[in-house]
Amino acid sequence: MSPLQRRWFGRFCAVSILAGALSGVGSRRIEGSPPLSNKAPLHRVDPSREVDPVAEPEVADRALLLRRTVAKAGTEDLWTWLAGPGTGDEENLLAVIFELVDRLGWQAWERALALSDPTRRELLGRHFLWAFSERDPWKAYEEWKRHRAGFADPEWGAAAYDAALRAAAGISAAKLLEVLAEIPTKPGEPPEWLLTPEYAPGFDFEGVLDYLLQAQEQAVLASDGLLREWSRRSPEEAAAWLAANLRALETEYLLEEATGAFGNLLASGLPEPSRSATLDALEAMERQSPEFIDKVWDVAVDSAAGKITASTLAAADRMARRDTYLVGALLGTRYQESIDPSWQLLPFEEQQRVLRLAEDRWAAEQPSAVQARTRERWHRRVTAAWEGGS
Repeated sequence: MSPLQRRWFGRFCAVSILAGALSGVGSRRIEGSPPLSNKAPLHRVDPSREVDPVAEPEVADRALLLRRTVAKAGTEDLWTWLAGPGTGDEENLLAVIFELVDRLGWQAWERALALSDPTRRELLGRHFLWAFSERDPWKAYEEWKRHRAGFADPEWGAAAYDAALRAAAGISAAKLLEVLAEIPTKPGEPPEWLLTPEYAPGFDFEGVLDYLLQAQEQAVLASDGLLREWSRRSPEEAAAWLAANLRALETEYLLEEATGAFGNLLASGLPEPSRSATLDALEAMERQSPEFIDKVWDVAVDSAAGKITASTLAAADRMARRDTYLVGALLGTRYQESIDPSWQLLPFEEQQRVLRLAEDRWAAEQPSAVQARTRERWHRRVTAAWEGGS
C-alpha cells in the first residue's frame, strides 16, 4: 500500500469510527431535542452544551460523551461526516457544527457556503448561521441579509434574524423597528416569530405597537411580551393606549397579552400613583368592549388562587365586579387544603352570602352526586375556617 493509499485508508477508518460513535451516541436522543426543520430555531441552544447535570444526570452524561467523541475527531473527518447521511440526527449534527465553529470560527461559515451541493449548502449553512448567531448576532444578521437571496426558502437562516430581534430589543425601539423591517415571510403567509426578549430601559413600547398595527400585513407573534412588559412598567400608559387602539385586541397574541397583563395586575393590586389612571382607562375600554373586561376579570379571579386583597376588592367595587371577584376567588379554594386568612376581610354576613352564591354556581355547573358530596365537604371546611377566624 502506497503512502497516499495509507493516508486515505486511515481517513476512511477515522470517518467510519466517527460515524459509528455518533450513531451510537445519537441512538439515545436527548429528551425534547428539536427536530430538523426549516423554520427559525427560535433561540434554541446547542442541546449538547446546555444541560443541567444535577436535574438531568443521564442526559448530561450522554451530552458529555457526545462532545468528547466529536472533540477527538480530526477537522477534515468532521467535514467528511457532514457530507454523509448521518446529518439527519440533529443532535449529532449540532455537536459537529459547534465543534467546527470552535475550531475554525467564521472560516467554517465560508466553507459551508462554498459547498457545491445546494441541498447540503442550505442545510449546513442554516445550522452554521444559527451557531454563529449565538455568539455574534449582528455579524450573523448581516451575513443572513447578504446571502438569503441565494436560497429558495424565504426563511432560510432565520435563526440569525431571531437573534438580531432579541439583540435589538435590548438596545432600543428604533433598533427593533429597523430589524422588523427585514422580517422574512413566505408568500401569502404572515410572519410567525415568537420571542420574549429583554426590553431596554426607556423602551418605546408605544412606537413599536403602533408600527405593528399599521403594518400592511400584521405580524403574528413578531415580538412577544410588548404589552405585558409595558403594563408592568407603566400600567396607566399601556391601558390608555389599549383604550385608544381597541383594534389591537383583534390580534390574538395582543389580546392574550392584554388580558393576562391587566388581569394579573388587578389580582396583585395596581400600583400607586398609576392606580386611578389605569382604572380610568379600563373603564373606558369596558364601555367599548365589555367582553374584553370580562376576560380581564376572569384572569384576575384565576390569579387570586383562593385569596382576596383589599386593593383588588376596591377595584372590583369601582368596576361593579365585586361578586364576580369574590365568588370566583372562593371557588378557587375548592381543592385547597385550607382557606386563606384573607377572607377575614369580609364581614360575616357577606361571607355567608358569597358562600351561598358559590355553592349555587358550583351546583349549576356540576350537578352530579359526586360533586354534591365534594361540595358538602368543602362547605364544612370553609365554615370551620371562618368560624375559627383563620
